[in-house]
Amino acid sequence: MMDPTQLHQALLNLCVNARDAITDSSTGNLGRGEMRIQTTVIRSFEMRKKFSEASAAEYVCIAVSDSGKGMDEETKQKIFEPFFTTKERGKGTGLGLSVVYGIIKDHRGHIEVETEIGLGTTFRLYLPVTEALATPAVPQEESAPDDLRGKETILLVEDEQNLLGLMKTALERAGYTVLTAADGLSAIKMFSLNKDKIALVLTDLGLPKLDGAAVFTSMKDIDPNVKIILASGYLDPNLKSNLLRSGAKEFIQKPYSPNLVLRKIREVLDAAS
Repeated sequence: MMDPTQLHQALLNLCVNARDAITDSSTGNLGRGEMRIQTTVIRSFEMRKKFSEASAAEYVCIAVSDSGKGMDEETKQKIFEPFFTTKERGKGTGLGLSVVYGIIKDHRGHIEVETEIGLGTTFRLYLPVTEALATPAVPQEESAPDDLRGKETILLVEDEQNLLGLMKTALERAGYTVLTAADGLSAIKMFSLNKDKIALVLTDLGLPKLDGAAVFTSMKDIDPNVKIILASGYLDPNLKSNLLRSGAKEFIQKPYSPNLVLRKIREVLDAAS
């Protein structure tokens, strides 16, 4: 029993990492590696051998494996730290695995990594099976709660494609029309062309070409009444104070859940109305 959008995000992040692990770094082309996703059911006594605090009667284990280059022990110890990345500059934010870790922990699950240089890597996600699953439920369409839905147009600015796709889907499922941009300059151009119909801007602060703070300033010049929510893994308190004084409506800490973003959006829009 978990948020399907968050499960999708966790698996997508792991699969992208697996793809990168079997990519030839010298050419940028996929090599002859293999990526595999497997699921199994683990009983509680087996889980407690790995995690003494495991309390559910059963766990679903989702394993994402690759036959890529693997990691050394030092790298393995750091992979869940926010902003730690082994990718080249501009090819990763270092947030992917910290997001996965946060999602699994939020759902009372566990995560482990098995890796060896030259022999590939396996991530195992252990998610508790709840007793509610014993009673068949009527399938329901995935949708946001009524109080989080809207019909406005949102400009979503995010350079990490996985997160951009995830949030665009979540916003559209909640009824919003979504415009997107992947860098600061594109965001300003998109806003300038559509300022009369954009009700709110949600932007990351760490953008290529022009950072989120500069994007905000430029949008304020175009429309002094622009409503903007800023997202960041870390925000300097002084910068936050300056942006608030300048008219930023809200801040969201990364990694975040789609429902948190939907709630903040509605709070800002409803307060304005």
